[in-house]
Amino acid sequence: YVCDCRVVNLGKLHTIHGHEFKDKFVAMPVNPARKFFLQAKSNVIGGHHHQVSEHQEPTISGKMISTWSMGCGCDLHPHYKPINRWSLGFAMVDVSSDGEFGVRNMRVINGKAM
Repeated sequence: YVCDCRVVNLGKLHTIHGHEFKDKFVAMPVNPARKFFLQAKSNVIGGHHHQVSEHQEPTISGKMISTWSMGCGCDLHPHYKPINRWSLGFAMVDVSSDGEFGVRNMRVINGKAM
């Protein structure tokens, strides 16, 4: 349980809830993962937006930066926000001893992990 706006590192992957960025002037671009990329400029995975997405871009030196947003495991149409872009999902992260990582950002469609 993480009770504040802290970053938890899984090797070289920064893990956030997704509400840590306080910049109210960055509108939601194409998807939440792209927003994480624009704000962090580092490998990040987060939730908060309840939407499965991924974004990758290389730096000028050729290093690949990847960001992911995870889906949720809750009611997709709650009374407080019945119209939204949410999707069901979860992620699994494998971390090696050198800090490298692999992300499996899963969607849940018709009760099946895809």
